[in-house]
Amino acid sequence: TSVRVIIQSAESGLLPVMTRPIVQAACQRARRLDIPIIFPPFTLVCHASAKPRGGYNRSKPPVKFADILPTSIQGLARASRAVRHEQSIRIETSEYVRRHEKPLSDLPRRTPKPVAGGSNPPAPANFKHQRGPGLHRGLFFDEGTFGSEYLTVGDINDQSDLEHSPLSAKARADLVRLLEDDRHYLHDIPDDQRGAYLENMDYQTYLKDCAGMDDEVLKVMLSSARNVWAVNIDAYPARAAWNSGYPGFGDLDLGVESYDREGDQEEPNIFHFPDGNASVARLLVRKLIPAVATGDNMEDIVTAHFDYSRLDDAKSSVRIRLNSTVVRAQHANDKLSNPVKITYLRDGKARVVEAGKVVMACYNAIIPRLCPEMSKSQKSALSNCVRAPLVYTNVLIRDWSSFAKLGIYRVNCPGSYHHGVSLDFPVSIGEYQCARSPDEPIVLHLTRVPGEPGKSAREQFAAGQRDLLATSFETFERNIRDQLSRILAPGGFDAARDIAAITVNRWPHGYAYGYDPETDRIAFEPDSWPEEKRHWVTGSRPFGNISIASTDAASNAMTESAIEEAYRAVNELT
Repeated sequence: TSVRVIIQSAESGLLPVMTRPIVQAACQRARRLDIPIIFPPFTLVCHASAKPRGGYNRSKPPVKFADILPTSIQGLARASRAVRHEQSIRIETSEYVRRHEKPLSDLPRRTPKPVAGGSNPPAPANFKHQRGPGLHRGLFFDEGTFGSEYLTVGDINDQSDLEHSPLSAKARADLVRLLEDDRHYLHDIPDDQRGAYLENMDYQTYLKDCAGMDDEVLKVMLSSARNVWAVNIDAYPARAAWNSGYPGFGDLDLGVESYDREGDQEEPNIFHFPDGNASVARLLVRKLIPAVATGDNMEDIVTAHFDYSRLDDAKSSVRIRLNSTVVRAQHANDKLSNPVKITYLRDGKARVVEAGKVVMACYNAIIPRLCPEMSKSQKSALSNCVRAPLVYTNVLIRDWSSFAKLGIYRVNCPGSYHHGVSLDFPVSIGEYQCARSPDEPIVLHLTRVPGEPGKSAREQFAAGQRDLLATSFETFERNIRDQLSRILAPGGFDAARDIAAITVNRWPHGYAYGYDPETDRIAFEPDSWPEEKRHWVTGSRPFGNISIASTDAASNAMTESAIEEAYRAVNELT
C-alpha cells in the first residue's frame, strides 16, 4: 500500500547526491502505480570529491547543504517543513491546471493557412490528444519551416491528431511512431556493440538512417536538444540522446543505467524559486553578510530587500565588491609559494589587492590569460573548457487568457525564433504569490539557443555566440511580438495591448562543457569520458596558492556542481 524510502549512509539522516537517481526512479515507479511514498527526514549531501573526478571520496566528511545554504533541511522539524512546502507547490500546480480546465468543445481551433497548390482543410472537430484535464502542451508549425501555420494541442497519440497539420501523411505516421517510443532500431547490431555504435553517431542520423524518419519529422525534432544541450540534434550524440530519454530507443538496453529512460514525463520538476537560482545566490550572500537583508529562511528570501551598500562594508568579516573585473592574478615574483597579487579594474582605474589564498571561479578558459606563471600544459587543458550560448527571454503579459482559451501552458516551436514558449511555473513561496487567474499578469518564459545546423557542436556554439554578439534588442523584440501573435492570436492575444515588458537575458558563454580537440567532441556525458580526456579535471588542479572552481571544473553546468567544485577548491587550499 505504500513505498517506504529507506536511506542508509555514513551519517544518519543524510541523502547522498549520488543516490538521488535511484530514489527518483523508485518514486517515479511508485507514482505510476499510484502508491504513496513515505520519506524519512533527510538532508541533501555533497561530498568533498565531485563525481566527475571519479566518484565520491568517502574518506572525507560529507558536506551538508545546510552548512552552505542556511535554509536547507536541518533536522526533523525543518525536514517536515520542507516536505510540506514541496507538497504545497505540487498541490497548487494541480489546482493551476484543474481550475482553468476547458471542455474540449470550447477550445478555439486553429485553421491552417493555405498550403501552396491546395486549400484549407476543415478545422478538427475536437482535440482528442489530451494530456489530462486542464492546460496542455502544444506544438506550433510555422509557415517558414513547414509551409503553413498550425497549432496542435495535447499529446500526439495517433495520426488523426495531426490530420490538419502541414506534415505529409508519411511524416505524420513517422512522428506518431517516434513519439510512441515503443521500439528501437538496432536489432542488426550486436548487443555489446550498440553503445559504441550510438556514441559515434549523431541523433539526427540515428532517426534518419536507423529509424527511417521522414525529413519533415527531422525538422520537428531538429531543435529538440537545444533547450538543454545548446546544439541541434545533428551535433548531439545518439548515445547521449538515449541516456537523456529522447524518443526512438524504446526498450533499448545498453547495459548501463540511463539517466532518464525511466523518467516521469507527466510531472515536471518545478521545485525552484520564482526567480530561479538567483535566490540561491541571495541565500548565500545573506548567510555570509547577515546585515545585507532581513529574514532567515527560504520563505522570505524572494521578497527580502537587499541593501547593496552593506556588501563592501569595511567592518564586515566578508566583503563582496561588485563592478570589479579581475585582469591579473599572479604570485608575487612568480614564486608559487608567495601570496597572490590580484589586479582588477573599477571605475576605469586598476587597483591591486594581495591575498594569501585565491579561488578562481570564473570562466576557466580565460584563466590562462590572467595567470601568466601557470604551466603550458595546464593552460592548454583550461583552454578546452568551452561554453554554450543561451537566451532566456522573459515577457510580462497583462493576462494569460489567450493561453487558457487555447488550452495550452507550453508550446514547442521547432522552426521559430524562440523554440520554446511557456507560462512561468506556478510557484508561490512566502509573501510571493504566483498568478492564479487568467485575468492576472504573468511572466512568459521563452528559450532561444542560436546555432547553425550542419556544423559540429563546437562550431554551433561559436556560431551562436557570433549571433548573440551581432543581434540587437530590436531584433529580439520584433521576433517576440511576431511569434507570440502567430501562436496566440486565435486565443485573443494582441501584442500591442498585452505585452507589458520584455527582458532578454543573453549568455554568449552560458552552459559549461569540456571539449576534446583531438576528436572535436563535447563532453555531454562527462562521467563516461576516459580519465586522460577529462581536460577540465587536469586544468582545475591547484597551482601555488590558487585553486580553480566553477561548473567548468565539472563539465556540468548545474548548481550542485558549482557547490561541489567550490568546496573542493577551498579544501585544496587548507
